[in-house]
This record gives sequence, structure tokens and C-alpha cells, in this order.
Amino acid sequence: MISPPAVPSDPPRRLRHNIVTRFVLAAAAAAILGSVMSGCSTGTGTSTSTSTQGTSTATPPSQPPRSTAPSLPTAAQLKSALLSSGDLGTGFATESTGSGTSSVTGCQGIADLLNGTARNRQTEQETSLAAGQTGPFVDEVLMTEPAQALSQDYARDQTTLTTCRTLAVSDGSTTISLALSPIHFGGPGATSVQLDGTLDGVEVNGYITVDRLGSVELGLIYFQIASGSSQLASYYVTLAVAKARSALGPLASPLATS
Repeated sequence: MISPPAVPSDPPRRLRHNIVTRFVLAAAAAAILGSVMSGCSTGTGTSTSTSTQGTSTATPPSQPPRSTAPSLPTAAQLKSALLSSGDLGTGFATESTGSGTSSVTGCQGIADLLNGTARNRQTEQETSLAAGQTGPFVDEVLMTEPAQALSQDYARDQTTLTTCRTLAVSDGSTTISLALSPIHFGGPGATSVQLDGTLDGVEVNGYITVDRLGSVELGLIYFQIASGSSQLASYYVTLAVAKARSALGPLASPLATS
């Protein structure tokens, strides 16, 4: 088993820019992980049932409906299924999540998602975890909505990740250019990308994964400074999926997609 990282005791002085680095990367993470809330999804249709009259006796009132839409997890259930600082080990703490003023260029799909208008069609919960000032950093989102809309949104999120190859994120005078390349984490249906760049000569490396867990979409971003290893990122994705499935039970099973 991979041991969770400890907080660096004496980080190099050149990592003084790590707070800015994280802020810039967090904007890119929010663009992708929050894409399902951007208002880009199509509206759900309204089904109408009609009754027909037959020559036989009336259907007993106690007869159950022919089909029942699967229930969706509540906000409280989603929150309980998120990773916590205790799950990731010594050194991690929960941080507040807030909106930034960063701009994204180089990937029109992500830029469009940033500029989207949110709609109250989804239920979502998110968490932001950090191991000290120099990381690593883990941000997770769990979102649910009716099955048809979720399928459409998840397919769009997968396309966003697989078609974007370069990304530049700016905040004031600070800009970081990131190269995106495919990598596989999570289950067989998950989609992941690796992000690589530098800021003031310091290596910045991240991973973004989206996965469909029944009636829930999971999005996770892991990023780190001065390291290019994917080992911990893969571990945290596996941990997030396992916790979501355990906490949500049938709501995060394949049967919940129908």
C-alpha cells in the first residue's frame, strides 16, 4: 500500500510561488470538474402518460407503476462520500473552496465551461485538501442529476478532456502553460489526463480524472510541485472511487444508470 505523503518540513525557497501556482491550477481544475454545472447540458424532456379504456374491469388501485425512476443521492449523502483529510493521511487538511479570477486560454472547450451559466439541475458537493503549503493538493467533486442528463454531461466532460492538448491559465501577471496528455486512472470507464508545466523554473504536474459511478459523476484533480510521479495520483483516484461506492452503495452502482 502506498503511504500518504507527509508535509515537507523544509521546502526549497524557490517554491515560494507555490500558492500562486495552486491558485492558477485550481482555476483549471474548477473549469473541468465544474463542467457539469456550467449549463451546457440539454434540457430534460417531460414524459406524458395517456390512459386507454378497455372492455375489461378496471385496474386495481393498488397496482404499482410500471417503472420507477431510480432515486438520486442527496447533498448530504454526496458530502459523506467525499474524501476527507483523514482518508489521505498525516499532513492533509481541508481548505476552503472559493472562486478565483483566473482566465483560461488555449482550450476553447474549457474556456466555454468557465463562462457557462450554472443551472439548478444538479446536486453536487466538493472538497479541497492540501498537505501543507507545498502540497500535494487534492480537489474532488461528486455530482448527481437524472440519468439521461448525467449521461450527456459525462460524455461531454470526457470529450473535453480527450480533445484538449494545451492550456494556459493566467492570474494577473502570472501565467502557466500546461501540456495535456491522456493517462489512465480509475475504472474501465474513467477518463484521465496528465498536465505538465513549469512556473518560475519549478515543475508543476497534475492529473484530472472523471468517472461515472452509477447515478454519480466523480471528478478528481491531483497536483504537485517539483515532482513528476503519477503514483500518488493513481492511488487517490482509487481511494476516492472506493469511498464513493462504499458510502453510496447501490446509488453508485452500474444498475443506477438506467
